Parts: sequence; C-alpha cells; structure tokens
Amino acid sequence: MSLAEQGYRWLPLDQAWRSIPPLEAGAEVNRLYRGFTGTWCRYIMATTYTQQLQGVVALTHGPLSCVAATRNFKMTNYSLFWANPFLHTPCTAMDEMSCIMGGARQLEEAILAVDRDYRPPIILIFETCATSMIDDNIPHIIARIQPKVRARLVHFPSGGYASPWNGRSVELTAENYVQVMEPPARVGPDLVNILGFYKDAGCTQGRKYPGDATELSRLVGGLGLRVHRMLNSGDYDYVRTAPEAALNAINCPTWGYPLARQMEKQFGTHWLKQAMPCGLGSTARWLRGLAQATGRQEQAETLIAAEESRLRPTFEELARLCRGKVALIECGRNAQGSLARPLQYGRMLQELGVESYFYNLHPMELKARRDDVDCFVGDGYNPKVLVGPYPYQRPVNTPDVMRELGLDVDHVIYLWEDAFPYSRAGEFDPSDVPWVNTSVHFRRTKEGPFRSIGYAGTASLWHSIRESLQVGQRKARSTLYGRVYSRTPFDFQRSQHGPAGAP
Repeated sequence: MSLAEQGYRWLPLDQAWRSIPPLEAGAEVNRLYRGFTGTWCRYIMATTYTQQLQGVVALTHGPLSCVAATRNFKMTNYSLFWANPFLHTPCTAMDEMSCIMGGARQLEEAILAVDRDYRPPIILIFETCATSMIDDNIPHIIARIQPKVRARLVHFPSGGYASPWNGRSVELTAENYVQVMEPPARVGPDLVNILGFYKDAGCTQGRKYPGDATELSRLVGGLGLRVHRMLNSGDYDYVRTAPEAALNAINCPTWGYPLARQMEKQFGTHWLKQAMPCGLGSTARWLRGLAQATGRQEQAETLIAAEESRLRPTFEELARLCRGKVALIECGRNAQGSLARPLQYGRMLQELGVESYFYNLHPMELKARRDDVDCFVGDGYNPKVLVGPYPYQRPVNTPDVMRELGLDVDHVIYLWEDAFPYSRAGEFDPSDVPWVNTSVHFRRTKEGPFRSIGYAGTASLWHSIRESLQVGQRKARSTLYGRVYSRTPFDFQRSQHGPAGAP
C-alpha cells in the first residue's frame, strides 16, 4: 500500500502546520495519531534548562523515580557527551502517603537542608506529575520559607503530563527561566546575548571540536561587538545579569525564541528573528540583521565579502556535484521530534539547487514547533513536509518515500540526524546512496561546529556532502551497519553459502 493510500500527503510547511489539530484536542488527536501522546515530559525539559548551569541546585519535589530517570539520561547525554557540569538534584522522595496527603512538610525540610548543606545562591524547585496532580501549593510554601534561607528560591511549574510535546515544553519553561534574571543596573550598547543553545556549553576554551558558540562568537566579534551571555549556560551570576546586553541574537528558534520574547516582555531587550545561520545566504542575513540593529553595516559587509570569497570556489564545485539531486531529510527516525535543524540543512541545500523533502516528524511535534515554522517560513523557506497518521515513534521507511516521489538512489541525498538512520545493504547503504550524517551525537569535526552553524560550519557540512557523494558511487562493499539491518550476508557467510540471495 502506498503512503498516499495510507493517508499521507506532502504539504508546504505552513499548510502542514495549519492542517494539524491543536495540541489540546485530545480525542481528535488520539483518533488521528495512534500510540503515545508524547515522550518528552515537561519535567525533563524544565530540568534540561538548568543542566548547563553551574553552582545551582535543582530540587525536585516528587518521587525518586523521576529524578533517577532524568539523571540517567542527562549524565550520559549532557555531561558525558557534551562536558556539561554536574547538576545537583536532591529530591523530597515523596512516598505513597505524601502523594495522597500532600508533601508540604517534606518540601520545607528539603529546602532548609539544601540551603544548609549546599549553600547555593539559588535553589530551583521543580515539581513532578505526582505533586502537580495533588496540587501542592509550592508558591505558598516558598513565600513562607524564603525569609528563613539565604538562597533565592524559584519555582518551575513542571508537571510531566502538562505538556508531553518537546516544543511546547521548551516554550513554557522559557517563561519561567527568565525568573532567574534580574533587571539590569545598566545596559551595554555593544553587548550581545546569543540565545538558543542546547547541550552546547558556553565555555569554548580548549575545545578540540568547536561548537555553535565558538563560531557565533567569532562572527559577533567580527562586527566589533562583544558576546555578553550565551544561554543556557554559566553560573547564577552569569544568567542573572543577562539583561545587561542591549540585544539578543538567536541560534536555535526552539530554545531561543521563547526566551527572547519573555526577556523583551520583562526587560525590554530587543531581539532578532534570524536564526540557525547555515549556508551563505542565511549566515549573511544573520550578520546583516545584527549589523543593522547595532549600526555596523560597513563591518558586516567587509566580513561577509571576505568569508564568501574564501568559500565561493567550494560552493560552485558542490553545486555542480549536486545537480539533479533531491534531498530526503529525516526529522528524527527515533524521536520524531526535530525540526529546526533539518530545516536549516534544507535551506542551505536550496542555495545549491537541491530541493528537499522532510519526513518522519510526528504531526503533534510539528504542531508544537510554532516558533520553528514561523522562523523558516518568515525567512522565505517553505518546503514540502510529509504529514499523515504516524503511529508515535513508528517512522515511514525511506524507500517508501522514494517510491512515492518517483526517485531512485542515483538522484537522492539522504540526511539523517538521529541515532538510528535507515539502512539496508545493497538497497540503501552509504555505498549505494549518498548519506550525510548531521546527528549532533556523532558529528564532531575539527573544522566546524557540530550543527554546521556559520561559515565554518557550512564549509564543514559541504565537505561532508561532497564525501558522501563520492562514497555513494561505490556500489559495493556495504557497511557493517547496513548488513546488520538487512538480509545481506557477511563475508564469512558468503564464503560458506555463496552469493547474496543464494540458498
């Protein structure tokens, strides 16, 4: 059965977003999209906002199981892979009785103990599903106990069930994250914050592999401006004084837009909508927006001309190699939750004359990414997205997408960004079709940022695309990964049983 017969259809990004029912339409959502209603609970995303903070204690009011689950995930995904600092996360360890009768006493005792033992400047207090459902009055508890402790107490509403969709959870948390900040004593006209870092730590010194922060700091400095804060990272004073910058620039719209809106509302900080600069066009627009807001147009044009002159020969060569190709870009084969980064790559490929198609994004995750849609459509990029009755975390397979579009392996470039790309030896393997790894987990290069940000990141991504085009012409010697996920035998099996497919 074709994808169209199953109810899938290709729509422009803005139309795809409008075609999906609201996140709150529970019954309709369950009828259209079978399976779980989400996996990234608000508690996970709220505590993620604090993962890059130093000298901060995140106190969880809830059962130990919630802390254990997120601690296991974050110690691997943030501290081990990304060198983020260890986050202290004590817990009130609510049991069955306190989940029924309320846990106010446990929370008060925990706040006093944390203040006494850790002596932090600030304690961030998070709730879980259990405390949210029984409606423990955390703001009232904080107001009563604040005079008794040295640390500043800040409450983050974070009941997991309140928003299981990644994009919406991030948006809601940003509104609370601004509570950590304070009104500025003064505003520096040449100071710029860069908002929207996720996993990438603000500290850029001594890195073997540069991050987004490294390249964006270089570009801001090239205009004669100074980076004030890169959020979300740093210690309490670092975050607290962020409003001292006159301007907020954006890296990722998912994480940056909500924070910028709230800072504008609370402190009047102006912000720019250009985001995720990748490729010549979008990087130039990012710089020109920053220059226009700060009166540095001449410096921007000088910087842009120098960078583009250096990269132009590579651009022209790659445009020739990509002629006649179509890009198939997955939005997360596993989590089905990534949008801004895949769109960033598609927008860059458009400059090379390559049309991109996006798939394996769960419709409700797409609906939760209003900021991403606004960012790219507002920038004039409105590509085709596959929408349909995705069972949650059940992706469609790439060969089915190719058949639907009438494509063969000689006309495809495959961009994957999750931990599990589609692969079949002899059918859809890096030796048969150009694969481009854009996964931030595995994409570490000395030449450029892992998200291919700015001119350095663009050059690194171009290099990867050129390499994949060369390898995809091999048509032999399939990779181990492709063999594991297909019926094609290994070499030792072939020696015993003959060619692939032989009895």
